[in-house]
Amino acid sequence: MQKSGKILAAICVVAGVSALPASAQTVHRLATSSGLVAVGSSSNFEVLTQAGSGKVDYFCAAGEFAKRWLNARNSDRLVVTGVRDRSQYRANRLAVAFELNAPAGQGEDFLHVGGPRVGQSISVGHSAALCGRARINTVLDD
Repeated sequence: MQKSGKILAAICVVAGVSALPASAQTVHRLATSSGLVAVGSSSNFEVLTQAGSGKVDYFCAAGEFAKRWLNARNSDRLVVTGVRDRSQYRANRLAVAFELNAPAGQGEDFLHVGGPRVGQSISVGHSAALCGRARINTVLDD
């Protein structure tokens, strides 16, 4: 290894930065029959927006993603952290951002406000119940 490569590696170790590119992290996607796509690689993930979709659709997609890819329990909480912001995963798309298991006491109850709105919260089990209206989810990757 050349001297400059060794210096860069040493800086990465000291700074706690991985030498692997960000794309090395596995990104999972889940599409619902209504056309919504949930995408992410950690407990912070997003559901891409689509005209005509509402709060129930976004929470349903988020709950299914959390159960499928994050092994969430029914008692775990989903909290909206961003609404119609630029997607981190898809160019030229807007998304609703979610966090799984936000700190205790964070977020307002799902039913009290229209939305989705930042701070709205719902259990993963409740979100799964919202999907009971003939929604069939399709896994886009394994």
